[in-house]
Amino acid sequence: MDNGIVVMENIFKHFEQGKSPKEAAKSGTDEVARAVVAATATTITIFAPVVFIQSDFQDILRELALSMVFPLLASLLVALTLVPALASKTLSLTSRPPTGTGVLIEMYTVCLKAGLRHRIRVSLGIAGALVVTLIISFFFMLQQDIRREESRFTVYISMPEGTTIEALDAVVGEIESAVRDLKGIDRFTTSISETQASINVELLPLSERPDQISIDLIKENLEESFGDVQNAIVSYEAIARTGRGGGGGRGGGGGGGGIRGTRQASGGFNLEGGAPSEMAVIRGYDFTVLQMLADDLVYRLEELEELDPNSVQADAERGASEVHVLPDEEVMFDRRLQVRQVLNAVSDANPRGARSNISFLTPEGTEIPIDIRNVEDPEEEGEGIAGLRQTPILGAGGTYIPLVEVSHVRRDQGRSMILRTNQSRRVIVSYRYADEILQSQPLLEASRAYVQAVVSEMVLPEGYSIEMIEAEEETIY
Repeated sequence: MDNGIVVMENIFKHFEQGKSPKEAAKSGTDEVARAVVAATATTITIFAPVVFIQSDFQDILRELALSMVFPLLASLLVALTLVPALASKTLSLTSRPPTGTGVLIEMYTVCLKAGLRHRIRVSLGIAGALVVTLIISFFFMLQQDIRREESRFTVYISMPEGTTIEALDAVVGEIESAVRDLKGIDRFTTSISETQASINVELLPLSERPDQISIDLIKENLEESFGDVQNAIVSYEAIARTGRGGGGGRGGGGGGGGIRGTRQASGGFNLEGGAPSEMAVIRGYDFTVLQMLADDLVYRLEELEELDPNSVQADAERGASEVHVLPDEEVMFDRRLQVRQVLNAVSDANPRGARSNISFLTPEGTEIPIDIRNVEDPEEEGEGIAGLRQTPILGAGGTYIPLVEVSHVRRDQGRSMILRTNQSRRVIVSYRYADEILQSQPLLEASRAYVQAVVSEMVLPEGYSIEMIEAEEETIY
């Protein structure tokens, strides 16, 4: 609009000097064309680079820049083409009668006079309308949050103290299969510890669900499968933790083959300080293979000068020590023993003490299991794994057979966590770039490409994939 006004005013000035409409349009436009182009170019030069800025606010900044650049370009085009063409046709020395005010102008005049006579009432009315608008907007946003919260729910699973993470994983797998068969499910993520687990289920928008099924009906359909789960408590309410052990999680999103990259936004400010971590998510179905791939990837990343070697770490950790008793089927068949007899013998192999069914409740609200031991020295340890191997098992002929003769007894470490994506396990390797890399956007982009190339050199088994997730916090110049 500004460009058109400048060009039109200059054309009219030449017309008043006695030139014909065509000559005035040509001379007036040629005289200010360079100035108008230069003024427009300066503004575009400022806002155009904003379109290419990479940051958390890039969407807002891009819209702001485009809203300035395109109107200016359109204004320049109109000022140099359409305005001179119309001016050469419309300028005339003949006088024209003034146009009538019309009904619309009369109504505007009446409203303006009324507003000026009642200034206080008009001001209060405008302020009241603003307050009402804000209140309506607040409740609208609140309803949006409520609808967003109702698009997901959580299933909690708890098993008795001493349950291995593999046994809990098997139970969670049954519930995950039931969740997968539900209608209207978008994705689900699972968090597992040694005795408890939770499955966070996210639903599709209501308009996209089959028959627009409600969340209550989805829960009712899922509850029908809870009756098939044994030795576990399944609920939609959080279950108080009574055991010890580490925690973990597994997240949703599909697996696949190969290596791919995505970008994660921070969604706010980094309150903890320091550089943001980036991740490589390894997906597959065998935890041992995942751990081997994670160890290989950690070794490769620690050798890169672009990364901080102290920041490279994998979450494929091990949990507390465990003793595994693996019965030998052939020997047990020869001795006419059943697995139940071995389990009963192992269960009764602690004559020196027992565990109470009632835990001690601390002031912080956590529960600690109580061990009761009938020995003079409470610090005295038991016979350990050597004594467990000699646990007597009552055989078919009334003789006692040592446990070690019919089973393999070994010590191992249980998994502290299981990460899985829609029933596909995953391991996360996190890392950070060196400070000098983070100070330059070109260096950061080049380092990311190099890390991507290093990861691409890894040979992955069929059914395993690596996804590179880049951190994105603020713009680096």
